[in-house]
Amino acid sequence: MIHPMKNERPLDELDRDILGALRASPQETNKALADRFGVSEVTIASRIRALESERVMKVMAQRDFRAAGYHAFANVDVYTAGRPVEAIAKELAKLDGLTLISILMGDPSFALMAMAPDLAGLQALAEDIGRIKGVRSVELTLFAEILKYRSDFVNL
Repeated sequence: MIHPMKNERPLDELDRDILGALRASPQETNKALADRFGVSEVTIASRIRALESERVMKVMAQRDFRAAGYHAFANVDVYTAGRPVEAIAKELAKLDGLTLISILMGDPSFALMAMAPDLAGLQALAEDIGRIKGVRSVELTLFAEILKYRSDFVNL
């Protein structure tokens, strides 16, 4: 169910149709949406602006990892000792190739997602992680194949 923000207009059928169409095909043009839903391009553009300003949706670019030259991916478990995890997290955040840094409760202290151009790049990244003060060990689990990657975070 769609819950509009407090003090905002309720979403109508056209809003929901636009959201659904853009989730299915984010590159769809305003003209194509207008033709599909029988309204003007101006109406579509206006609705999209309103949905963005009301924070119902956010338009953002998503990196195509493979097109950007990344072909090796791994989950990384990081075990730490003798240093606050927040301090280690700040140093991890400076490393290229980490797409997710999560602080865990217990051991390991961190779960990371990493990417590199190749396996040697992942190995170098793991070595960089291991050189951070307070990191006692690093374990990589390589992705053999990515079958599904979903980037939408909420049901609209």
